[in-house]
Parts: sequence; C-alpha cells; structure tokens
Amino acid sequence: MNSLKVAMTYKNHTVLLPLRDIEYFESNLRKIVVRISGEQYEAYRKLDDIENEKFPGFVRCHKSYIVNLNHVRVMVRSHFELISGRIVPIAQRRYPFVENAFSNYVNGHAKIMKV
Repeated sequence: MNSLKVAMTYKNHTVLLPLRDIEYFESNLRKIVVRISGEQYEAYRKLDDIENEKFPGFVRCHKSYIVNLNHVRVMVRSHFELISGRIVPIAQRRYPFVENAFSNYVNGHAKIMKV
C-alpha cells in the first residue's frame, strides 16, 4: 500500500494522493470527498466505484463511507474513531462484515500486547 496512489480529478485539476495517507472516502451530494489529515479533496465519482477498486486495508462501513483501517484508533459498534479524532459511522447492517474485516486487519498488522 505504500506506493499506491489515487488520482482525483475535480474542476480540471488532477491530484495524486498516496493511499496510505487517506483517512476515508465520503460520499456527499454526488461527490466523493477524500479526507487526508486536515485536508479534503473532491471529485465526481460514485463510492461504489471506489469500493470496487478493493484498496487494501479499506472497508465500506456505511453507505456513505469507506475507511482506511490504518487510521483507526478505536472501533465500537456504531463508529470508528480515527487517530485524527474524526468519527466515521458504521451502519448497523454492515457491522458483522466490518467487525470481521477489522479483526483480520488487526491480526495481520498489529502486535497484541496483554496489559
């Protein structure tokens, strides 16, 4: 995931965004908003198109959100809390799938310390 980039084109400008830096994608009024540490970029795309790209470490957690699990600090039943402090909702009907994806991500990317 370190070298992968997403090209976002909006108002005749194309910006290359490193995938690892993206906190989440949000669908808002027929636009995709990409959130990166205090910045946002917009483009006219469908969230389904982003989801179909199957970016590693990203999960669709809500009809309007795809989150980068690498930026998650806490997962609770209703939402993710990101390292940045932002809150991303988890749809109730998607929770089992999201919980499984998060568990698999943690098992593959984190060292678990018992305290």
